[in-house]
Amino acid sequence: MIFKIRENLQNNGKYKFIELKKSAPSCSGDVGNKDARKKTLDVLADIDVVPVSQIGPEAVESLILRGIQPYKTPTFIVEALKNLASTVKNDLN
Repeated sequence: MIFKIRENLQNNGKYKFIELKKSAPSCSGDVGNKDARKKTLDVLADIDVVPVSQIGPEAVESLILRGIQPYKTPTFIVEALKNLASTVKNDLN
């Protein structure tokens, strides 16, 4: 799911659903699949930040090398988006 966090402060750090992107999991437990990870990274190519509940160091590195910031937050997506929107709002101040 792709959400846009509104950048201006008048929107009070709100977010809006934009689109749904589908990708198969690129890991299972501690085992990563490099081909699956590359496919996932290709799907996420136009994304700035990815909220995740769990992520391994190789996946973090892969995202960062592609210019995508992982945002680790072990919570439900609605709460993660609120937290991320709040972070963006604070960064703008």
